[in-house]
Amino acid sequence: MQVIQTRYNRNDIINTINKNKSYTADITPSPNFLFVTQDTGYKPYQALNDIIDNSLDADATKVDIVIGHRKTKPFITISDNGHGMDVDILAGAMVLGASSEELNSKNKKCEDGSHGRFGTGLKTSIATFQSKSTIFSKIKDGKLYKVEYNIEEMVNNGGYNVPISLATDDEVDFFNEHTNNSQSGTVIKIYDIKKFNCTSITSQKATMISSIGQTFRRFIYSKRCSFTINGKIVYGTDPMSFMIPLVDGKLTFKSTLLNSLELDNLLYTDSDGNEKRDGSAKLSVYKLPDTDRKLSEKSGFGSITKSGFYVLRNNREVMEADTLGIFGRNTELCRFRIEMDITSDIDSITLPNFLKTTLFFSDYFLNRIKPFIKSEVNRFRVEYRKANPSKKLSDVQENYNERYINHMKKIKSLLPMLPSVEKEKKKTKPSVTTGRKNKSYNPTDNIIIGYNSMGEFGKAWEGFLLDDVNKKVELIINEDHKLNTDFMVDSEPKLLGVVTSLMTSLTYAKYCNLPDGKDGDDYLEKWEQIETQFGMILRQILDGVPQ
Repeated sequence: MQVIQTRYNRNDIINTINKNKSYTADITPSPNFLFVTQDTGYKPYQALNDIIDNSLDADATKVDIVIGHRKTKPFITISDNGHGMDVDILAGAMVLGASSEELNSKNKKCEDGSHGRFGTGLKTSIATFQSKSTIFSKIKDGKLYKVEYNIEEMVNNGGYNVPISLATDDEVDFFNEHTNNSQSGTVIKIYDIKKFNCTSITSQKATMISSIGQTFRRFIYSKRCSFTINGKIVYGTDPMSFMIPLVDGKLTFKSTLLNSLELDNLLYTDSDGNEKRDGSAKLSVYKLPDTDRKLSEKSGFGSITKSGFYVLRNNREVMEADTLGIFGRNTELCRFRIEMDITSDIDSITLPNFLKTTLFFSDYFLNRIKPFIKSEVNRFRVEYRKANPSKKLSDVQENYNERYINHMKKIKSLLPMLPSVEKEKKKTKPSVTTGRKNKSYNPTDNIIIGYNSMGEFGKAWEGFLLDDVNKKVELIINEDHKLNTDFMVDSEPKLLGVVTSLMTSLTYAKYCNLPDGKDGDDYLEKWEQIETQFGMILRQILDGVPQ
């Protein structure tokens, strides 16, 4: 029988504690932890962006990427003309969770501030590809050094040791070719990739081009850094369509800047643990330009799931299309977007995860921006409804909606509790209209019914949460859908009761099961897909259904 060699000996620990009152355990991570870094949740394009962050921190003005395959395995080469790393910094860069002292970056800051934070980006990014890698780097007037970062070999050798050596003449030629003979820079060669196969290279490249163009648009637009993939220039794309407007043939579509908010007295804790009150952030609210349906679909301007916050940390996008739990998505807001600018100085209140793919804003920060955003959301919806008044709302529906709203108010105590989206002591009067003609909003109501034009084959209706404390939801009925035009406009109250109650019940059910955090965003996005598909199928079924 094979005897398993354990790391710690129970008897030795007990004896040492009995003798010395305590035992000091060496908790150096097991080499197997390196395999964990291969499964952090990064997608290949996100891992590539994290590697690019290091190039920008090195003040690179040019980053060239080559993606292809040799024999049956994909490879990626990332080259930059930044200031490079001397041998000691190169060694420090290989340390998981490297400190600023190990990276000699304590007092260094590039023009936009550091994009790094946890000292893990380079290693976890490379590991994401489940590959082998070689890193070449040199400083001006220095020698070219290389590091072999091979997780399988490191684990087999039982430690965290990586070989560092001078590059060969052939490797110097390789470096010069990829950096266009730059006097300094870094080249990372990632090969024998297992994360994706050769047949996926084309799609991976397309995703990387799109992601780099959007993520680093500020650097591209200001010409601080240029990017190429397989020799082709990567152009910046702006989801706001403002700094870089959308161009379609001879037509240019530029967004409207509706409002902005600048905060310059945010309270935060700096990297040395000092409390400061000079943190800043800027929010810019945009209305996307009106385009035809085909271009809206192509550009994403008509997508509900693309509305929300686009957050840039040190001019690098780290989050896209997130509501931060401040407002609910609906068709009326599909052209509503907010660009938020923050810096790494206030990381203590914006709380980036170690992958730098999302932020977990503190309540303090959210409470500073909520009033402004809620006001802008309500103003946007009011203006939308003024510009797009309902044309198919009948007297029958108006009269029924008022009765239904009163009915819901009576049974409010019987309805299930809804998960807390936010809790505010002060409740404000929404500035959205209801389905009741010439009636003001009543704070005790727990449902609002509105109408919107979503297209004949769009959703049959949308339902979302307005206020969890008062169990308040809103229904927006698609006035163009066959369910409304043929079966609700002049319907009997009994049928209206069934249909409206079904809509309300599904809305409550959706939010009763809403998970917390980022899982909630994914959950609501799936509901978005379900509701859209449901509307399309229902339209087909209702066409010619027996009356």
